[in-house]
Amino acid sequence: VMVGGGKFVEVQGTAERAPFSKQQMDKLLDLAGKGIGQLIAVQKKCVGNLLRSVVRHQTSVFSLMSES
Repeated sequence: VMVGGGKFVEVQGTAERAPFSKQQMDKLLDLAGKGIGQLIAVQKKCVGNLLRSVVRHQTSVFSLMSES
């Protein structure tokens, strides 16, 4: 588990069939970091779009209310 700043909150790993090396673990952590970074970017974009939509909606509601 990684937070937006790139720091780890939790790391879990189990060698089901054969032990893995530190080099393999480092590669897995790098790959996970890249994937998590991509997920965070998509989440931020979605939240930004949602917030813009909410603001537009509130603006239209306030316009209608002031016309009454």
